[in-house]
Amino acid sequence: MINENPFQLIHDVAGIGFGRADELGQKIGMGGNHPARLSAALMFTVDSECMQNGHVYLEYDETVMSTKRLLVTSDGTSIAETEISDALQSLLQNNELVQEETRIYLPSLYHAEKGVAHHLLRLQKAQAKRTLFEKADFLKALGELEERINVAYAPSQSEAIETALNSATMILTGGPGTGKTTVIKGIVELFAELNGLSLDPSAYKDGGPAFPVVLAAPTGRAAKRMSESTNLPAMTIHRLLGMTGQENKSDDVERELEGQLLIIDESSMVDIWLANQLLRSVPTNMQVIFVGDKDQLPSVGPGQFLKDILASAALPTISLTDIYRQAEGSSIIELAHHVKEGVLPADFKQNTADRSFFHCNTQQLSEVVGKVVKNAAKKRLYCQRHSSAHSTLSWSCRHYKNE
Repeated sequence: MINENPFQLIHDVAGIGFGRADELGQKIGMGGNHPARLSAALMFTVDSECMQNGHVYLEYDETVMSTKRLLVTSDGTSIAETEISDALQSLLQNNELVQEETRIYLPSLYHAEKGVAHHLLRLQKAQAKRTLFEKADFLKALGELEERINVAYAPSQSEAIETALNSATMILTGGPGTGKTTVIKGIVELFAELNGLSLDPSAYKDGGPAFPVVLAAPTGRAAKRMSESTNLPAMTIHRLLGMTGQENKSDDVERELEGQLLIIDESSMVDIWLANQLLRSVPTNMQVIFVGDKDQLPSVGPGQFLKDILASAALPTISLTDIYRQAEGSSIIELAHHVKEGVLPADFKQNTADRSFFHCNTQQLSEVVGKVVKNAAKKRLYCQRHSSAHSTLSWSCRHYKNE
């Protein structure tokens, strides 16, 4: 392989990048504008940009220019843009890359993006066949739920629950502390109540109807939080789909979910590949609710699924803005909302129990952040070492952490 096409090592051997493969190629006469070299550089450029920077595609001109820079960096030789463009056309003809208008895709990302759009439209079309709950029935059930769990839903939360119950697909978004978890519990409880369903897992036997509510999230931690707030089973999306995380991105998972209502929390963390696999597994008669904070960082993998479906305005959406969760003496959540809205409160420079202000210029910023992180790590280590000590020492540790 090395003597025939060392650039194949980029795909076959983990840790081999274009630079190393190019060194080997130069030694056997595959340098300069050799077709294999140009093709490998183009594939490496598109792949690395998508994997490292979260892009689903690159613009055509950007693909050519980025590849040209990579080739110059590798051996100092400048390759004409026309030659790189010709090599790109060859890859497109061989279906190794996909072009739509001016966008260049890896095939797996192209099909994933198309799949997401197709399945969302498929699910949304089911809305026309839905029978909506009567307003009076909803309000009666909501009032009974509020009494039973001792919660008073705000108008925006009540609207979110009603919209979810009457929609084939829906997005529930809001920042930290806006009550998304409380709304999820309300949706689950009223879905069961208005449909005459039991939420007792033991009531569903093997061979009979499946448990009606499916709760999932991208991470185990988020799934655990869903389970604790609803007292119902929840799992990661990978486990729900029977995936191990080692699957080839171009392979489709063949599994149809069972149940009537699917709620996905922390949807901003779902990349385009996982979103496609999830949606293609959802039967048309299942309601789907995506929950997440649109201002959170996007997924580690390619795409920004939640942000894009919000921007499309194709699905019913409720945005929660009022803050309900605020730990006693804490100012972090409120400050986060101010920053998100582009407003700084008058007291943001004042130190509080849970935050400190450090005045520094741009050049000092990284150094100051580094010191803060190191000090926090030292304090945490101190607490861990003394966590099993006497209760008075534990109290001192908690106090020390907040200094």
